[in-house]
Amino acid sequence: MIVAGILALVLPSIVQGVGSAISGGSLFEASGTAGGGTFNFDFNPMALVWNIVATVLTMILSAGAIRMAFDVVEGRQPSLSTMFDRINFGQLIIASLVLGALTAVGLMLCVLPGLAVMFLSYFTTYFIVGKDQDAITAIKSSFSLTASNFGAVLLFAVLAVCVAFVGLLACCIGIVVVYPITVVGTAYTFRVLQSEPVAPLAGS
Repeated sequence: MIVAGILALVLPSIVQGVGSAISGGSLFEASGTAGGGTFNFDFNPMALVWNIVATVLTMILSAGAIRMAFDVVEGRQPSLSTMFDRINFGQLIIASLVLGALTAVGLMLCVLPGLAVMFLSYFTTYFIVGKDQDAITAIKSSFSLTASNFGAVLLFAVLAVCVAFVGLLACCIGIVVVYPITVVGTAYTFRVLQSEPVAPLAGS
């Protein structure tokens, strides 16, 4: 799980860094002078390509980590050789596009709607990976599960953010350990909230 965490966190960052170096900058670059009052925003198409590559890579590796997390909570031995088994990447891409658009629109509407979409869609990928649902059904299922267990999910999300923050304080190295713990914890919460059986975790 730690190796999966390293892959999911480090590889997309490396790709993004290489892409920025090759494309020569960020997606949008401003030029001009404050005194003149005019600014030009130049679009960098190569940066867009690299951003898409990094985003897709993040999605694939995160889904693989979630697949391994389900193996843990369902009593199977997680393995890097099977981390991409039984994952519908087409539906993951569709879900990412839909949620990306909804979140962007929501953030433009006083920010709060966008945050609401991000929170309510918390389990979308877990429904796709764990229950093989299509993208739209998974989004609806996540909204329903999160809304009906608002307090419990909010508490878990706050704890996950706090743990991630502690991991970042440890020279960012701790986040590599925190990431798999959070993914397994989310998979465990996902099953428990639906009253589904889970295997006893090590040490429990």
